[in-house]
Amino acid sequence: MKTTPDESASYHFDLPERLIAAYPPAQRGDSRLLVVQPGPTPGNPRLRDLRFADLPRFFRPGDLLISNDTRVSHRRVRLRRSTGANIEALFLNPLPGGDWLCLVRGLKKLRPGEILQPARTAAEPPGAPGSNPIGFQFLATPPAVSESSAHAILSVSGSSDAEGNAVLRAVHAPAGSTANESNAPLPSAWETGLAAETFFQELGEVPIPPYLGRRSEDLDRDRYQTVYARNPASVAAPTAGLHFTDTIIEEIKQTGAAFESLELRIGYGTFAPLTEERFRTNRLHSEQYSISLALAERLNQPGQGRRIAVGTTTLRALEANRRAGPEFTPGTHATDLFLRPPDRITTVDALITNFHLPGSSLLMLVACMLDRDDVLAAYRHAVQQEYRFFSYGDAMLVCGPAFCS
Repeated sequence: MKTTPDESASYHFDLPERLIAAYPPAQRGDSRLLVVQPGPTPGNPRLRDLRFADLPRFFRPGDLLISNDTRVSHRRVRLRRSTGANIEALFLNPLPGGDWLCLVRGLKKLRPGEILQPARTAAEPPGAPGSNPIGFQFLATPPAVSESSAHAILSVSGSSDAEGNAVLRAVHAPAGSTANESNAPLPSAWETGLAAETFFQELGEVPIPPYLGRRSEDLDRDRYQTVYARNPASVAAPTAGLHFTDTIIEEIKQTGAAFESLELRIGYGTFAPLTEERFRTNRLHSEQYSISLALAERLNQPGQGRRIAVGTTTLRALEANRRAGPEFTPGTHATDLFLRPPDRITTVDALITNFHLPGSSLLMLVACMLDRDDVLAAYRHAVQQEYRFFSYGDAMLVCGPAFCS
């Protein structure tokens, strides 16, 4: 029977705030690794406390390790109003016509047609006042849409006066421009995705998760990316991959295992709380993912070795793709798949993942690998042993019945 919103409380656990990792470990790969596999009875999993550097010992020839090689785009941008006041916008995704859907702090202060400019230039440190030839015209808040829509961007804090949705358009505008009273569309300054990404890289900040309780710092530009990140397309990192170093990857390959990647472009919906509509429709936020022809062909070959997913985003892409047809299909697709017990994982034999938020869809997805009681028992052990939680925290190796034996 499917989980209901009331029953989602059974996926909560007590987490002391001190265990939330606000910063990564001093060296990438120095994190701990909790190995979890089924036990003799539900709620009594077999647990081992190791280091992430021990991971290669679990691989053997023919295994396939699959990661998400998306790169985090620096899409949190401070913008300055004509009054001199600053607001903050997180650029989520482009819309037809050159507009962008954004999550804006201070949305209610804006006037339709108002011109916004970056609060600093590329030569200035974050927060410094400045000017830039690119401005943004505030158009309007998007119309009310179903929460399950791909464009239903949710506020993380739930604060009605500090968070919201807005559509901004990049425009050519001199410093000091005032509101465009006509509210007429202005020409887009970002004619290509590359132009937008150049702007974000120069003037944006790393959109680290709000639960870290701090602003992004210089170290996040490196540590909130995986070492194998490629195309900048996400507003959050595939955090299970943050533990990997080039050395650990090479050690895994030396066992005879293969290291391959797909891309799932992580949206801000990954931080959204579960709501009644999510359970009613059995759908989450929509995200795009891409699988190469070579990877699809390898996954479709019978008699291959064991498969291990790096992170819930990788697992979500694999499960969505395989459930859409008789075999894995290459190309770019979209998924709003919501997996939770009694759903079972069929595409991998093991999962490498971080420790997730209480009551979250990601925790429910992990429970599809084992059993809800096993996963919660592992989390209680992690709390007792003071593992570090969430994006910069420690890792779990969640094993299928035969993987870790």
